[in-house]
This record gives sequence, C-alpha cells and structure tokens, in this order.
Amino acid sequence: MDWGFTDTKFDAKKWINDALKEKKDDSAGAVSFVFTMILKLQLLAQEASSSFEEISQQALMRMPRALLEIERMSKEARTLRQNLNLLVQGEMSEAQRTTMQSIETMNALHEVKRQLDVCQQTISQVGYLSQNLDKMNATFEQGTTTQIGEEISRMQAGLKALEDYPDQHSKFNSQIKGFEMRLMKMIEQDCKRALIQHNIPEAKAHLGTLQKIGKLDAVVREFVKHVIQPVLQFWEAFDNEPATLDNETTTVPDEPPPSLPDWLPSFFTEVKGIARTERQYYTNVFGNEHYAEQLANMIATIWQSLQPTFETRIKSLSLPHIVQAFTSSRTFFNYCGEEIISQAPQSQQQQLWVLLESVIFKPYLDAQLAYPQKEKDLLLSYVKKFQWVGRVDDTANLVLTTGLVVHIADGNGNLFVHVEEAVQRCLEFTDGIECQGLVKSITEVFTEYCRMISIVLQAHSQNSQMDASEGANIDTTPVKVALHFYQVINSFISKLQLFEKIVYKEILQCSGLSSLVSGSSTSSPSTGGLNIQLKPRLLRECPDKAAPLSNFLRSIEQLNCPLFSDARNSFQLLCKEAEELVFKILLVQVQHQLQGIPQMEIWSASDDKFTSVSGIAGAESVSMGSISPSEYIRAVGDYVCELPVLLEDDEGGDDDVDTYIEGKVGANYWLEIVCNRSVEMYLTEIGKIPTLGSYGNCQLLADVEYLENILNTFGFELPALEDFITRQRKKCPQQ
Repeated sequence: MDWGFTDTKFDAKKWINDALKEKKDDSAGAVSFVFTMILKLQLLAQEASSSFEEISQQALMRMPRALLEIERMSKEARTLRQNLNLLVQGEMSEAQRTTMQSIETMNALHEVKRQLDVCQQTISQVGYLSQNLDKMNATFEQGTTTQIGEEISRMQAGLKALEDYPDQHSKFNSQIKGFEMRLMKMIEQDCKRALIQHNIPEAKAHLGTLQKIGKLDAVVREFVKHVIQPVLQFWEAFDNEPATLDNETTTVPDEPPPSLPDWLPSFFTEVKGIARTERQYYTNVFGNEHYAEQLANMIATIWQSLQPTFETRIKSLSLPHIVQAFTSSRTFFNYCGEEIISQAPQSQQQQLWVLLESVIFKPYLDAQLAYPQKEKDLLLSYVKKFQWVGRVDDTANLVLTTGLVVHIADGNGNLFVHVEEAVQRCLEFTDGIECQGLVKSITEVFTEYCRMISIVLQAHSQNSQMDASEGANIDTTPVKVALHFYQVINSFISKLQLFEKIVYKEILQCSGLSSLVSGSSTSSPSTGGLNIQLKPRLLRECPDKAAPLSNFLRSIEQLNCPLFSDARNSFQLLCKEAEELVFKILLVQVQHQLQGIPQMEIWSASDDKFTSVSGIAGAESVSMGSISPSEYIRAVGDYVCELPVLLEDDEGGDDDVDTYIEGKVGANYWLEIVCNRSVEMYLTEIGKIPTLGSYGNCQLLADVEYLENILNTFGFELPALEDFITRQRKKCPQQ
C-alpha cells in the first residue's frame, strides 16, 4: 500500500487532516480510527526499518565485489582508449605516408619537367647557334662591326646554356672564339688609332662593340701601353744617366747624379701629369662611371711594366733610402686615392684601392718582411763607425782616458739618435706592424753596445797600474776618468728609461695600431680619407702577425712592462762594475797606507821598557805622557780630507766631458762609501796584529780616535768604529 510517503512534496499535516475528515461527526469512531491509524503507522515504520537493515547488510556484503567490478571496468576503459589512440595514429601515419609519396612523385615530375625544359632550351640554343654560325660569314661580309658584335654577344649568351654539355660547348666555343678574333682583327687597329688620335665617336663605337664580346680590356691595355711610353722612357733614362756621364764627350757635372729616392718624386710627377692629361679624355670615352677605373688600370699597367727593375732597384738600396723611397710612393698612392679612386662608384673603390696598393707597394714587401733584421744590421753598422769602437779589438793597450770617455759619451748620444730614427722608420715603413720585432732588434743592439763598453772596462782593469801616490801630491786623473766613465754609464740608463716612455707613447698612439690590428677603423690616414675598411697591407699579406702583435700591444699597455729590460739589466750590471772601479781607485791610497800595520813593533811595546821609538817606519818619538797618532793614520786622514775637494771639483767636470753627463751622483755618495770601506779595511788590518802591549793598546786607541775625529767632520755614522773605540778604551784606563 502506497500512502504517498515517498513523494518528495509530502505534507504530513495535510495528510492527517484529509484522513480525519470522514470521522469528523462521530467522535467515538474518530478515536478508534486514530488508534487504528497509529498502529498501522508503527507497523509500517517497523517494516521499513527491517527492510533498510536488510538492504544495508546486503550492500555491505556486495561492496568488495562492486569495487573489483569498478577497477576492472576502469582498466577496460584505459585499454580501449589506448587502442583508439593507436588506431588514430595509424590512420594519421598512413595519411602522412601517402602525402609524402605524393610529394615525391610531384617532385620527380617537376624534375622531369625541368629537365625537359632544359633539353628544350638546349636544343633551341643548339639550333640557334647552328643557324647563326652558318649565317656569320654573310654577316661579316654585309653587316657593320656593331651588328657583328651584337650577334657574337648573343651567341656567347647562348653558349652558356651548353656548359653542361662539354662536347657541344667545345664545338661551338671554338667557332665563336674564331669569330671573336676575326672581329678583333677588323676593329683593333681602328680602335687603337681612334683612341690615340682622340677620335671620341669612333673610339666609343669600337669600344662598345669590344665590350659586347668581352674584349675591351685587351685593346685598352694595348692603347695604355702606347700612352705610357713617355713614362717608361723617363724611367729607363735613370739607368742610362750614369752611362751618359761616363761618356768621354760629355762634361761631368759638379754634382753627382741623384739617388733613386731623390729621383722618385720627379718620376711620380711625370705619372701624375699623364693621369691629369688623360683624365678628361677618359671621361669622354669611358663615361663618368668607368673613367676612374680605367685610369687606375693605367697606373697599375705602368707599375707592372716597371717590374722587375723597380724591385731590383729597391733591393739595392740601404734601409734609410728604402724608407725614403717608400714615403714617396705612399705620397703618390694617397694622391691616387684622393684624385682617382674617390671618383669611382662606391662599390668599386675598395677593389681599385687594393689593386693600386698591391702594385705600388709590391717592390717593398721583401724589405718590410725582413725589416727587424735590416734595422738591427743598420744600427750595428752605425755603432761600428763610432770613433772609440775601433779600439775595442786592441785590448792589450786599451785603458780609460779622458778622450776615450768623451768618445763613449758621444757614441751614447748618437746611438739614441739612431734608435729614435729606427722607431720612426718602423712606424712609417711597416705602419708599426713590426714594432715587436723592432723592440727585439733595439734590445739586441743595446746589449751588444753594452758588451763593447764592458770590454773597455775589463781591459782597463787589467792594463792600468793603480799605484798609490808618494808624498803630498795625489794624482787625481784616474779618479776623474773613472768618475766620468761611471756618470756616462749612469746617464745612459737614465736616457734609456726616458726613451722607453717615448717609444711606449709612439707605438700606442701613432697610426692607431690597436684599431688597425682589429680592423675596426673605417678610414685611416693612408687611405686619403676614403671610407674603406682595410687592415694594413702587411697584415693582409701575413695574417699570422696579427695575434702576436695584438698580444704585444696589450701587454705594454696593460702591464707597463719595460720594453728594453734585457738591455737595461746589462747596463745596470755595467754600472755596478764602473762603480767598483771608482771605489777601487779611490781606496788604493788608503790601502797603501794601511799595508804593514800588523808588523809594526810599536804594538808589542810596554810602558816599563818603552821610552822612545826609533828606527820603526811610520812611528815618532813618543813618551807615556804624550801619545800622538801614528804617521800612517795621519796620511789616511789627510787623504780622506782631500776627497771632498776632489769629488766636488769633478761635479763641475771638464768642459769636454760635462756636455755629455746627466744624472750625476753627488760627492757625498762616494765619500760616505769610501769612509765606510776605509774603516772596514782598517779594522781588518788591526785584527791581524799578533800581540798588543799596554803601550801598544794606547797607541792604537790614539790612532783610531784620530781617524774617528776626521770622519766625524763629514757627519757619517760609523758604528763599527765606535764599538771598537769603546772596547779599546777599557784596555787603556790611564790614557
């Protein structure tokens, strides 16, 4: 029985009112009806509860099985999905494969069509060439040269289609070449005559015909050879001039004939004159667009005609003359850039620039590549001509004199002049590309120069007699010579350090080497202001030089390392040797006075038996009450007191020597070291005394204190002497 309880819109209040409507008038029946309805509702609730419990138990029992069913269905769904994906991919792959096959088929068909078109064109060109070749004889007989040129030009274009067919190409090519030569013979002489006679209309007509068949350059080259004959004759006259001067019938002029570097500017003037003369004519004949190219080709033809005599002449020159000739060539080269190449279309300028650069500078390339060695040989040849260098070989009789020191100082100054010229040559001749090789060459020259001076010093040490002067008069000449020699060497080191800074600046700044190596410069001074991006020719000829040069420039710019470190070290060692020579000469007098001190009898005398000293060299009559300094120590003191005057006089120097002296060392420097070394020598000799009596101790104290008093006047600290005096005073308490 369905009482409507399952309806989602069930209204309990409405249901009870509807059920009680029929029993409204009968109260007894209504009560009975209500109780009956309540009982039925309770039974119905109990039945529903029992059904719910039974269904719940069944559901719990069936849940694991349901889960298994769900998992199985999930797996089947995934498998089905994978199968569907594989099916879709298979269908897509099949579609792609079919499409690729279709594309390949279409490509094959396209290639077949292309080949058929090529065959058709080839057959057409073969037919055209065969037909025209048969008609060319008639064309030569009846047509004008212009018509013949046009026909040959068309056949040349048709011949290009047969390049893949060697047999046919060779067959027609030989015949077309024959027609070209036949046409050239017809108009070549007329064209040259028209060009030479400046018949512009006829020349342009012939040149147009030759240009159509690609034979323009050959005829123009022959015309140029005629035009440049005066220049070549001017060039050959330079070789003939000496022969003319040697002719017996010719009067020899007072002045010798000019050298090649001096003569080259006049030759370049001749070339410029022809270029200016032909410029307007070339403009009328070749047009504004091509006249600059033809003028550049004319100049290239001139230089090619000068070979190999130009290169041979350059090789015979010395390095300074080679650089002088190179400078003249560069000036002419810049003229070509400003007056000719700059007038060409922008697209042609770089090509023309490289063309002229290659022919004009080719004679100098070998000298540029060998520049560091050539510069080294040149500098050494200058050194060998120095007045004093010739005496180095005669070491047996070689000693330092005032005149020799003057010559060495003079040579030092000249060497720096020559080396500075070498730096300028490097920047001019190689655009600084060989600066690393130049630095190496200069270092080797400086080192060799130092070796020669060292030979002089060693020979002097072996040959000179360093004897002490007897009496009051001291021979100051050896001292002055040695001091001057030291100052000359010291001055050389100072100049070398200054020269390094100058070379630093010139290498890094002149020519902008860093940008030239990297090629970032778009316009350099050597291109006459043209907007051409080119590295220097030497780098283009030898690209392997770029990386070492770049590393070298970076090192001297960033590390600030000495350029001539080996040479500087050599001269510093030489300076030390010269310094030792000065001290050796200054101390020879002291050494002479200190000889024989340990053997003096006065040291062993005692006060009980010693009342006077006689017959002992270097001693005076003394008594215990009056102990005077010994004669030897007085002689040492007198000599040391004379040194300041001697050294200060040397600071003024002789007029002949002082001109070359820079960076002198003051007198106090020498005097302080002489005093210290004299004390060391004296204490060494004192230490050799075998025994000292009581009187001998007092005499020794008097001598040492005398020396201390003399040296204290100069204000130098002598701790070793002071310590010895302190110890000696303890031995002579009654002095």
